[in-house]
Amino acid sequence: GLRLALQPGRLGYWMMRSILRRIVSKRSQSDVSVEDSAPGPPERQEACRARSRSRSPDHNVVSRRPPRRSLTSAQARRSFPHRDFDNPEAETCWLSCFFQVLWHSVVFHAAYEQGLEPKKCSPAPDEKLLAALQRTWADYQAAGSTGELCDSQEQSLETRSNSVPEHKVPAQNLMEGFGDGYGDMSEAFACFQQELSNSGHLAAVNMGEVMATIPLSLMEGEVLPTTADAWRQAEEWQVSSAALLAVDLSIPVSSEATAQKLAELWIPQPLQDEATAGDNARGLESSHQLVALVCYMWNIRHYVAFCRRQRDPSRCLFFNDLPELTGGAPREAAWSDVPEICARFSLAPRLALYESVAAAEAVAWGDSS
Repeated sequence: GLRLALQPGRLGYWMMRSILRRIVSKRSQSDVSVEDSAPGPPERQEACRARSRSRSPDHNVVSRRPPRRSLTSAQARRSFPHRDFDNPEAETCWLSCFFQVLWHSVVFHAAYEQGLEPKKCSPAPDEKLLAALQRTWADYQAAGSTGELCDSQEQSLETRSNSVPEHKVPAQNLMEGFGDGYGDMSEAFACFQQELSNSGHLAAVNMGEVMATIPLSLMEGEVLPTTADAWRQAEEWQVSSAALLAVDLSIPVSSEATAQKLAELWIPQPLQDEATAGDNARGLESSHQLVALVCYMWNIRHYVAFCRRQRDPSRCLFFNDLPELTGGAPREAAWSDVPEICARFSLAPRLALYESVAAAEAVAWGDSS
């Protein structure tokens, strides 16, 4: 073929041009462009959210290509080990909750294993948040290697806590990535999404593309927002197809009754309500599933998280890296019991993370043209 292409004449010219095109195409697929200028320190909450909502048309530096295997194969595993975080200085609860909600997401867990692991994705020097998450991911897995508890095990968390010594996960790497001091859980999610979207790595960009943040506050007439309000906002901003939707509930809660009412609106609703109320009333749950509900104790500025169990989605696990603040709270509970727990310990829902495996697959195998 090369011998013929080097011969003069129209046929040789077009064959050589075809060969050169294939060579250039292969090189362009292997060379991933990275932006020359490193981003500055994490912006404030509104700036991060604004960038996560709007992107310029030429934002993607890498063309999308399908991953190697289906995300539903990860969902079929339906078993993640659960670990607690250490918080010796009482200032990293927002980071431990940030990690817990991503760890318990089927979509993010599968995407991480397929393309964000260190052996598959080496963060650039300015990608401090991804590097911090990778190191913490390894710490989480290492801490779980001894006496770990998976969803597939039937031993209760209460029994385990009395029989197996705890190996807590340090939050030091996350603190180094996000910066010292106390921060905001919603801001952490938005800034992480921003870094992924600006990455030069294909897997990171693809993950950033399917993440979005929706801020909600009190509705007109001081009415508490619902999942239906979040869904309308997602459709208005054209992010309803995002595989990971974080709803930022910026609602100061000053009473136990309000905390309980807000939690009642954001826990998974019974499926039988769909027949009478319709998709609009079910809100995000018409297409997405709740992964985690992060709550905030306004009086002492502390975050905790309720994360969905993979084996039984009607139940959740309670994570609190300062457990003495919620003495007597169950480590595992039915979602229907969460509002009462919120009222008892003044836990105000602050962020709700939803996921859609179907939406993630639609992006992964969608038309790249």
